Amino acid sequence: VLVKTISFAVVGAGRQAPPPALCPAPMGSFRFKESRLPRATDSWQAELQSRRPPQPTLDPASCASALKRRLETWKFRAVAPFRVNSCEGPEEAALDFDADFESGSLGPVTRLGPAEYEVQLLSDANGGYVQWFCFRVRRMKVGMPYTFHLTNLIKPGSLFEEGCQPVLFSKRRMEECGIAWSREGDE
Repeated sequence: VLVKTISFAVVGAGRQAPPPALCPAPMGSFRFKESRLPRATDSWQAELQSRRPPQPTLDPASCASALKRRLETWKFRAVAPFRVNSCEGPEEAALDFDADFESGSLGPVTRLGPAEYEVQLLSDANGGYVQWFCFRVRRMKVGMPYTFHLTNLIKPGSLFEEGCQPVLFSKRRMEECGIAWSREGDE
């Protein structure tokens, strides 16, 4: 680590004392701080020794408190059903986005046009990446193409960059055609 102290004056701050005389310091004025980092193998071995195998939860009270914490997390992460403000007038009704259910991962939604939306995804509970997403959309019109710009997919090397398509489930399509989950979308 290289440490050097430099005096300075604030420029453009109005009237003040004349700035100090700045001159380059000789090389002898630099000080080097030596710091040693632990070897990677030592750190890894210490981490392995500190790990312990997972223990089953047998106590109902501790299980209930863990489930309660999870429920509070889901309530915090979930977005209540809402309607995006319409930017095209009353004839173009906005879609309803919903993630108020287990595994829902929807953040703010912005309407960009009559059938175009920017959908921000929430990060996963583990790891801070966004690898999956799950949300519900209502009030879609049959035969009308919609565009969803999914943002916040921050995992490097996502399968979506390689052409993988999102999986879609339509309740109406299931009831009428018997088709459940299918890969849909372009780009």
